[in-house]
Amino acid sequence: MISVNFNVKELEAFLDFHIDKAISKAIAAIEKRYTTAKQQEDWLTRKEVIAILGISMPTLSAWSKDGTIPGYRIGGLVRYKRSEIDAALKQMRTSNSRKR
Repeated sequence: MISVNFNVKELEAFLDFHIDKAISKAIAAIEKRYTTAKQQEDWLTRKEVIAILGISMPTLSAWSKDGTIPGYRIGGLVRYKRSEIDAALKQMRTSNSRKR
């Protein structure tokens, strides 16, 4: 068995160093996962989608049900992929320009 003696200040410095190192490592890992997930896909709430598309909540619900804009349940919440909202918006603009 190895015995190490520290005075209080040395112990505090030792713990501070190793705790800071562990926290920094954990934060870096979380940021990496968050950044990777964020790059993969942005997820929007219902309120964000209705603001972007300029539609009502009932219209969004109807479009979700008929597959026009698919919604995804994530942890009990409904989210929408930004890429699919952008595609729907582009299609709506194209459809409107054809009608004129």
